[in-house]
Amino acid sequence: IQVASNEILRDPCFHPGYKKVVNVSDLYKTPCTKRFEMTLPFQQFEIQGIGNYQQCHQSILELFNTSYCPYSQCAFNGIFLPPLQGDFGAFSAFYFVMKFLNLTSEKVSQEKVTEMMKKFCAQPWEEIKTSYAGVKEKYLSEYCFSGTYILSLLLQGYHFTADSWEH
Repeated sequence: IQVASNEILRDPCFHPGYKKVVNVSDLYKTPCTKRFEMTLPFQQFEIQGIGNYQQCHQSILELFNTSYCPYSQCAFNGIFLPPLQGDFGAFSAFYFVMKFLNLTSEKVSQEKVTEMMKKFCAQPWEEIKTSYAGVKEKYLSEYCFSGTYILSLLLQGYHFTADSWEH
């Protein structure tokens, strides 16, 4: 995320041309964010999407601390990860996001999924809204981030390989 000015946040996880005004107070309304509350010299800021999958992916990876592992192997943040074996089942947001992106109907390699995400995130917001007119904008605007997060979690967080990806 790049701060272009005090009131503009250029976010790679939103499509180019996407804009949204956010109240600073809304950032601190949940128990998870309340402890980070700070006073800023402005009440609102504007998110401007730049649609860059690679930058979005890099910012998500900052959430996964892989520098510390007290076990033989870890996922991230010091959490034990047993060897991946058998079939992996993912549901809820995993399924809905991948279904929206049309990635559930056949076996698609991780490379292909990554390529599709790069293209999807780079599409202009106006084009996305036109192509998916029946989808609520709140959900539609978040599929670039959600898809990138899921891929980052599976590939770098849980260390899926080309072999385990097939399952």
